[in-house]
Amino acid sequence: MILPTSAITTVLLLAPLVATNPTQPQRQAHVIPIRQQRRSFNTSPDTPFNAVAARAERNKVSNRYANLASKKRSLGPEGRMEVKAEAIEPFDIQSLKKRQGSGTISLNDNGDVAYAGALTVGTPAQQLTADFDTGSADLLIPTENCNGCGATFFNTAQSSTFHPSSQPFTNQYGDGSQESGTVASDNVAVGGLTVEYQAFAAITQESGDYGANGTFTVLMGMAFPADSKANATPFVFNLVSLHSLTSNLFSFYLARGNNTGSELCIGCTDSSKYTGDVAYYPLEASATNGTQTHWSIAADGITVNGQNATQGLSCIMDTGTTAIWVPLAHAQALYASIPGATPAPGQPNGYYAFPCNQTIPEVAFVLGGKPFAIDARDFNAGPVTEGSDLCMGAIFGSAQAVNFAIVGDVFLKNWYSIYDAGGKRVGLAKSNQ
Repeated sequence: MILPTSAITTVLLLAPLVATNPTQPQRQAHVIPIRQQRRSFNTSPDTPFNAVAARAERNKVSNRYANLASKKRSLGPEGRMEVKAEAIEPFDIQSLKKRQGSGTISLNDNGDVAYAGALTVGTPAQQLTADFDTGSADLLIPTENCNGCGATFFNTAQSSTFHPSSQPFTNQYGDGSQESGTVASDNVAVGGLTVEYQAFAAITQESGDYGANGTFTVLMGMAFPADSKANATPFVFNLVSLHSLTSNLFSFYLARGNNTGSELCIGCTDSSKYTGDVAYYPLEASATNGTQTHWSIAADGITVNGQNATQGLSCIMDTGTTAIWVPLAHAQALYASIPGATPAPGQPNGYYAFPCNQTIPEVAFVLGGKPFAIDARDFNAGPVTEGSDLCMGAIFGSAQAVNFAIVGDVFLKNWYSIYDAGGKRVGLAKSNQ
């Protein structure tokens, strides 16, 4: 199902007039409904654990964050590695809706495994479905005649504004699969927000499972420019540079199960999607040698029923990952604090299981002394095998040299998340579900 353009709620907020700059652009805020797609594996107590899909995600995570400490890069010739963003008070989209009577449109969700929405590319615009991903920085768009992509996607020949290049692009995964193509540019729009000449990877070869099941066609990276393998500025950071946003931030609400209402709010927050106050935490780059590549914040550690189970670590917020991946030592310490937990039989090192019939303790990341708990429904990734009395935990250990955690949707379904480029911070509030 492709979203109709009318399904995207658009709200415009005129910037104050400035006498010395009569052509100052409109600042905008847009709510993009997103739906869940089958990207990886369920984290549901009602569905058996999918070991093959989990292994694929582990390979993806391994590739994405390989050599993280060496990612400090010099500025490219066009200075794309740094984007200056003005700190602007977060704009709550609800404040405008109350005055103007506009509303958002929510979509049905499907399985807690991927969150996708609509975008358009080219002239005339071709509508595609994108996976919005805070854990990567590149825009990947499969093109017509892509070998191995499993479907026809963006037709470059039908766009009058498509600009190819000879710059190669390759994304290699730990299992040997890859996406490859060349860097190109075209007009890209999400809602009413448009970036002309947006650089992206035009994918012409796919040797793995990227898009093969037809659930989504585009990956839109929303991490920092320094993480771009294409040496390109991500879409959302181009919007910041163009002074297009009401607030220089975006936010996610990820619904659980078959609940409706998942959304991405670009340039805004949506107070109807969370309860209580937003807690903000400054970005830190200890895991990347001082260069801000990801939306990473410092955690005091992980607790089990309020008791410290691990030491502190850097947390990378990654909407493009289903589970939570931590260093092996942290996983071992965490599950040692859960009664009955044991290394999962027949599974890789770092996978742990616990008795399905026992009450799951409260597992929480502690940020600035405040616990952020994971709902038991999300922590339970399902029986290890069909009919097993052991259930897989949704926090996995992985071999990595740097002390960081990849915090995916298992956590983010519980907490409305705000990614503030201007304030250089991440905000979290209790999700309304």
